Amino acid sequence: MKKEIRILFIISVLVVSTVFFSAISCTIQPGPTPGSFSVTVHNHHTWQTLGLYKNGAWIATIPALGTYFASDYLSSDYVWIWNNSASIWLYDNTLADSWYTDAYLTFDYYGGAIINVSAILSPEN
Repeated sequence: MKKEIRILFIISVLVVSTVFFSAISCTIQPGPTPGSFSVTVHNHHTWQTLGLYKNGAWIATIPALGTYFASDYLSSDYVWIWNNSASIWLYDNTLADSWYTDAYLTFDYYGGAIINVSAILSPEN
């Protein structure tokens, strides 16, 4: 009986040791951020530049006839677009001047104070 308990104890220690050492030697590679979205800004204007702000901080300047793209936005992030040349915040046709990035957002600017915004929930659509 003692011999069987000793063998059971030794097997249990070996199994726990194997699992423990396997876990501490494991490396985890970073993968894509779940729930991340992209923002694309197309500046179709021939001479005005735009500024993109994310969560209140400047992120990028989009030159005339230029495009900005990034795919590291979370659904809790929000963006504004500033017209550097006219010194105004741009807004969409609903008069919103900031947008949560809870979808894949595409902005198209042609001039004036209005920017066209389209949002899709899945990049396959």
